[in-house]
Amino acid sequence: MSNTRLIERYVVRAVVPYTLASLVLLTAILFAQQTGRYFETIFHTAVPSSLFYGLALALLPTVFVFTIPMAVLSGAIIGFGRMPSDSELVAMRAAGISTWRILWPV
Repeated sequence: MSNTRLIERYVVRAVVPYTLASLVLLTAILFAQQTGRYFETIFHTAVPSSLFYGLALALLPTVFVFTIPMAVLSGAIIGFGRMPSDSELVAMRAAGISTWRILWPV
């Protein structure tokens, strides 16, 4: 396995957990806000719960359109923000790896 693939995998493993955590958190917040708009109407009328679940499923793609880019950005910022504390970026740059090669997996 080449060193380039090893570094790419390392960068992905450094960023993905923060991206997934951000995705879950942001999706929960935005989904709660969106369903809250409809909750009062559905709660005060005799609407079957299956309709509420259908509405919730219909809202998910709209929520993901907003949360996925924000989650990727925040995951990259947090993941790369942690690397200088361990001098990992300095070591990669000292090894002759370009900044673009480090950022490529993200």
